[in-house]
Amino acid sequence: MLHGDASWLSTSRLPRPASLPTCSTCQNRKYDLLRSSVRASPAAQVWPCLAVQRWFLLANTMTFFYTTPVGTWHAAKPFEHPHSLIEQSRILAAHSSDFLPANVALRAPLASVCALAMLLPVDHACMVGLIAVLPLPFYLMEAAMAGWYELSKNDKGQFFFVLKAGNAEVILRSEQYETRAAAEGGIASVQKNSPADERYERKDANDGRFYFNLKAANHQVIGTSQMYKAAASREGGIESVKTNGPTTTIKTD
Repeated sequence: MLHGDASWLSTSRLPRPASLPTCSTCQNRKYDLLRSSVRASPAAQVWPCLAVQRWFLLANTMTFFYTTPVGTWHAAKPFEHPHSLIEQSRILAAHSSDFLPANVALRAPLASVCALAMLLPVDHACMVGLIAVLPLPFYLMEAAMAGWYELSKNDKGQFFFVLKAGNAEVILRSEQYETRAAAEGGIASVQKNSPADERYERKDANDGRFYFNLKAANHQVIGTSQMYKAAASREGGIESVKTNGPTTTIKTD
């Protein structure tokens, strides 16, 4: 599944893994190369659904990591450090937000299914196939649950938009824009900035309730949440915006 030359996976001339150190820097760089390769592949480009793109990255990542022998040397310099499966697992955990379902409610069931699959009495090749293919229904489910933007015009002729979750709940509201093009630019900014946690400004209202603002890179507020009675509920709202913000579905009144 991985694009590119994989001839360097041979371990015939390698020393035993137990005698070799791990290298987090090189392991991270290996993952970065993998991610770039997958995202640049033709299949990822033709799939507009972000959920399916995340599954494609997960399938490639799992296939690559679990078929790379422990202690494998990297092909070309500067990859000259072998790595253990423990180190690979750490890297996968560190980058999990790249490929796990953005919908946090789907993550635990997905992990459970993969864990159960690993208990099946199948050979290594079948296991690699299972852990690459089994998650697909969860990503398709996420795609079906995806939210959307609603772009509207008020009585004063101004434009605004709201972001709705898959259950039609409003999770983010925009400011008022004088033109439709400006409102569409605001949607594009939410799509771009919503996945990044540092773009969220957590605020406390005077009445003790909680809310958050989503800001662009220039610190301009591009969306404001509803009011929440608890800080934990606010965090849930942020996760929902992270999940639904990148959607390209825009509905108009």
